[in-house]
Amino acid sequence: MPKIPTAEPLKFCSLYWNEQRTQHELRWKDDTGKRKTLKVPNNQDAEAFAFANDELIGAGFVNVSKKTQLLFKDFLPSYYAWLDRQVHNYQTGNKYGDKIKPARRKCVRSYIQNHILPELGEVPINQVSVGRVKRLQRELSQKMLPQTVNSVIGTLNQIMTMAIEEEVIEVNPVPSIKRLQAAPPEPRYTPVKEEVELILDHCEGWHKTLIMLAAGTGMRISEILALEWSCLRGNVISVKASAVKGYVGACKTADSVRRLQIDSRLKARLAELKLQSTGEFIFSTKDNKVLDGIDMLRQVLYPAIKRAGVPKFGFHGLRRFYCNELERQGVPKDFIQTKMGHAIGSATTGKHYRALRDEDHLKDDWIIEVGREAPRLLR
Repeated sequence: MPKIPTAEPLKFCSLYWNEQRTQHELRWKDDTGKRKTLKVPNNQDAEAFAFANDELIGAGFVNVSKKTQLLFKDFLPSYYAWLDRQVHNYQTGNKYGDKIKPARRKCVRSYIQNHILPELGEVPINQVSVGRVKRLQRELSQKMLPQTVNSVIGTLNQIMTMAIEEEVIEVNPVPSIKRLQAAPPEPRYTPVKEEVELILDHCEGWHKTLIMLAAGTGMRISEILALEWSCLRGNVISVKASAVKGYVGACKTADSVRRLQIDSRLKARLAELKLQSTGEFIFSTKDNKVLDGIDMLRQVLYPAIKRAGVPKFGFHGLRRFYCNELERQGVPKDFIQTKMGHAIGSATTGKHYRALRDEDHLKDDWIIEVGREAPRLLR
């Protein structure tokens, strides 16, 4: 096979036999990610044609192989590029493209580098069999929790599904592998109203405001840290975004976009905080950057809990507290779902019903008051 000298790293161009047309095809993606196909004339040797084609030579596609020779590791650049596009969609708020958070991308790449590649990296991708996947699952189950093993195998399934879509393989063996049975999670501690008040008595300043906001609205910590001053109008907060590991992007789900009312004391504390603020975010670093949820857990909530002497829990415990307080007062389930940012009923009916209810809720809302006095339900 002729070799074409080039100083650039070789790209990959796949050689396929198209049974419908009874001829060979060359398939690749250009630098923009666009899929391209080139038919090989029937009277020419397929690989010789590829190595003599100006378009492929100019683009650096000189490493032509049969699809049966494509190693698993060599397909990963396409998968990584897909992950990057999804992160970009998340960071830019693209409403139409699939999206994932940067933290999720980091986790997925860790699964691949540490667990999948050592087992399958040098294997031709069309030879990733049920037996190989089961062996990988069995080895992982000896050193990690079942739910983590399922996540690793789920990542492999995503890669193989993409390989089918790219017409690199014809069969994905992963769906036939039974997921491991995960042990039921231990119940997480949810504070009662007296404990929330005790925690608030042991913190001050913006730390107290942040905890009051979490307990009094049920917002996720990621939603609180993404709040801008423009989201606050009177006693109404508009939840529009989510902040994870310093990145601000779309909310967790479409139903998470919502409006919430706050009580007069929390409104006053936010007004006081705004006088000291010089940035766009309600809660931010000294140089007006987005705060990190893990840092808030370790530097704000955990120390306050320790000083108060109550059982340890995370910010989601305050979210559960809010939900429990609403349920304890007999608040309708659909209202609770709306305020928690959960879907109501079916996708279509829920959207229309929620749009109507949102306006009604702002006129006559239930509010959980926290701070000094025991939380109570106002209506």
